[in-house]
Amino acid sequence: MIWTQYQDIHPDDDLIAIYKQKTQQVYDKAKFLIQAVNGVFMDIDDEFNFTIPSLVNPGDLLNRAMYLWTIKVSQDVQRDLNTVVDIFNAHGLVDEITNKDTEYLIIWQPRRLVIDKVYFAKLNSNYKSANALLDRLFNYIKPYLN
Repeated sequence: MIWTQYQDIHPDDDLIAIYKQKTQQVYDKAKFLIQAVNGVFMDIDDEFNFTIPSLVNPGDLLNRAMYLWTIKVSQDVQRDLNTVVDIFNAHGLVDEITNKDTEYLIIWQPRRLVIDKVYFAKLNSNYKSANALLDRLFNYIKPYLN
Protein backbone atom coordinates (compact mmCIF):
# COMPACT_ATOMS: atom_id res chain seq x y z
CA MET A 1 0.00 0.00 0.00
CA ILE A 2 1.19 3.47 -0.80
CA TRP A 3 0.56 5.77 2.18
CA THR A 4 -1.33 8.72 0.73
CA GLN A 5 -1.51 12.24 2.09
CA TYR A 6 -4.89 13.75 2.77
CA GLN A 7 -6.25 16.19 0.20
CA ASP A 8 -8.96 18.71 1.03
CA ILE A 9 -12.56 18.32 -0.06
CA HIS A 10 -13.97 21.07 -2.26
CA PRO A 11 -17.60 22.23 -1.96
CA ASP A 12 -18.21 21.63 -5.66
CA ASP A 13 -17.31 17.92 -5.35
CA ASP A 14 -20.02 15.25 -5.56
CA LEU A 15 -20.93 14.69 -1.91
CA ILE A 16 -21.79 11.00 -2.14
CA ALA A 17 -18.68 10.22 -4.16
CA ILE A 18 -16.57 12.15 -1.66
CA TYR A 19 -17.95 10.18 1.27
CA LYS A 20 -17.21 6.92 -0.53
CA GLN A 21 -13.74 7.93 -1.72
CA LYS A 22 -12.50 9.49 1.52
CA THR A 23 -13.96 6.73 3.67
CA GLN A 24 -12.36 4.05 1.49
CA GLN A 25 -8.98 5.79 1.81
CA VAL A 26 -9.37 5.82 5.61
CA TYR A 27 -10.37 2.16 5.65
CA ASP A 28 -7.44 1.18 3.40
CA LYS A 29 -5.04 2.80 5.86
CA ALA A 30 -6.78 1.19 8.83
CA LYS A 31 -6.53 -2.26 7.22
CA PHE A 32 -2.85 -1.69 6.50
CA LEU A 33 -2.18 -0.69 10.11
CA ILE A 34 -3.97 -3.74 11.53
CA GLN A 35 -2.04 -6.00 9.17
CA ALA A 36 1.19 -4.28 10.22
CA VAL A 37 0.46 -4.81 13.93
CA ASN A 38 -0.48 -8.40 13.25
CA GLY A 39 2.73 -8.85 11.25
CA VAL A 40 4.75 -7.81 14.29
CA PHE A 41 2.78 -9.38 17.16
CA MET A 42 0.90 -12.13 15.26
CA ASP A 43 -1.93 -12.23 17.78
CA ILE A 44 -4.87 -10.51 16.14
CA ASP A 45 -7.49 -13.16 15.55
CA ASP A 46 -10.45 -10.92 14.81
CA GLU A 47 -11.68 -10.32 11.30
CA PHE A 48 -12.17 -6.64 10.60
CA ASN A 49 -14.65 -5.83 7.92
CA PHE A 50 -14.15 -2.17 7.19
CA THR A 51 -16.77 -1.61 4.53
CA ILE A 52 -18.80 1.39 3.56
CA PRO A 53 -22.52 0.78 4.13
CA SER A 54 -24.66 0.54 1.03
CA LEU A 55 -26.64 3.56 -0.01
CA VAL A 56 -30.05 2.67 -1.39
CA ASN A 57 -30.78 5.86 -3.25
CA PRO A 58 -31.51 5.56 -6.97
CA GLY A 59 -30.08 8.55 -8.77
CA ASP A 60 -27.83 9.52 -5.83
CA LEU A 61 -30.22 12.26 -4.79
CA LEU A 62 -29.56 14.51 -1.80
CA ASN A 63 -32.52 13.20 0.17
CA ARG A 64 -33.38 11.62 3.52
CA ALA A 65 -31.79 8.29 2.56
CA MET A 66 -28.52 10.05 1.79
CA TYR A 67 -28.77 12.11 5.00
CA LEU A 68 -29.18 8.98 7.14
CA TRP A 69 -26.43 7.22 5.21
CA THR A 70 -23.92 10.04 5.86
CA ILE A 71 -24.62 9.78 9.59
CA LYS A 72 -24.15 5.99 9.46
CA VAL A 73 -20.88 6.36 7.55
CA SER A 74 -19.57 8.89 10.07
CA GLN A 75 -20.54 6.71 13.03
CA ASP A 76 -18.91 3.67 11.42
CA VAL A 77 -15.67 5.54 10.68
CA GLN A 78 -15.46 6.77 14.26
CA ARG A 79 -16.18 3.31 15.70
CA ASP A 80 -13.79 1.51 13.34
CA LEU A 81 -10.89 3.89 13.90
CA ASN A 82 -11.39 3.68 17.64
CA THR A 83 -11.06 -0.09 17.27
CA VAL A 84 -7.70 0.45 15.59
CA VAL A 85 -6.71 2.76 18.45
CA ASP A 86 -7.67 0.02 20.93
CA ILE A 87 -5.40 -2.44 19.10
CA PHE A 88 -2.46 -0.04 19.15
CA ASN A 89 -2.98 0.83 22.81
CA ALA A 90 -3.29 -2.85 23.77
CA HIS A 91 0.06 -3.55 22.15
CA GLY A 92 1.80 -0.60 23.78
CA LEU A 93 2.19 1.21 20.47
CA VAL A 94 1.91 4.71 21.86
CA ASP A 95 3.65 8.07 21.62
CA GLU A 96 7.22 7.59 22.86
CA ILE A 97 7.39 11.11 24.27
CA THR A 98 4.23 11.07 26.39
CA ASN A 99 4.04 7.28 26.78
CA LYS A 100 0.27 7.64 27.00
CA ASP A 101 -2.41 5.72 25.15
CA THR A 102 -3.75 7.27 21.98
CA GLU A 103 -7.07 8.96 22.55
CA TYR A 104 -10.22 8.04 20.68
CA LEU A 105 -11.29 9.93 17.61
CA ILE A 106 -14.47 11.96 18.00
CA ILE A 107 -15.79 13.33 14.75
CA TRP A 108 -18.64 15.61 13.81
CA GLN A 109 -21.86 13.83 12.91
CA PRO A 110 -23.45 15.37 9.79
CA ARG A 111 -26.84 16.19 11.19
CA ARG A 112 -27.08 19.52 9.37
CA LEU A 113 -29.80 19.72 6.77
CA VAL A 114 -28.00 22.47 4.89
CA ILE A 115 -25.10 21.45 2.69
CA ASP A 116 -23.03 24.61 2.60
CA LYS A 117 -19.50 25.82 3.31
CA VAL A 118 -19.90 25.03 7.02
CA TYR A 119 -20.95 21.46 6.22
CA PHE A 120 -17.96 20.95 3.93
CA ALA A 121 -15.59 22.55 6.45
CA LYS A 122 -16.78 20.15 9.16
CA LEU A 123 -16.65 17.17 6.78
CA ASN A 124 -13.15 18.17 5.75
CA SER A 125 -12.19 18.39 9.42
CA ASN A 126 -13.53 14.87 9.99
CA TYR A 127 -11.41 13.31 7.30
CA LYS A 128 -8.36 15.41 8.21
CA SER A 129 -8.66 14.25 11.82
CA ALA A 130 -9.09 10.63 10.76
CA ASN A 131 -6.05 10.79 8.50
CA ALA A 132 -3.97 12.59 11.13
CA LEU A 133 -4.79 9.85 13.63
CA LEU A 134 -3.86 7.14 11.14
CA ASP A 135 -0.62 8.96 10.30
CA ARG A 136 0.28 9.07 14.02
CA LEU A 137 -0.46 5.36 14.38
CA PHE A 138 1.64 4.63 11.30
CA ASN A 139 4.55 6.44 12.93
CA TYR A 140 4.16 4.23 16.03
CA ILE A 141 4.40 1.00 14.03
CA LYS A 142 6.92 2.23 11.44
CA PRO A 143 10.06 1.24 13.43
CA TYR A 144 8.83 -2.36 13.46
CA LEU A 145 8.26 -2.62 9.72
CA ASN A 146 10.95 -4.04 7.44
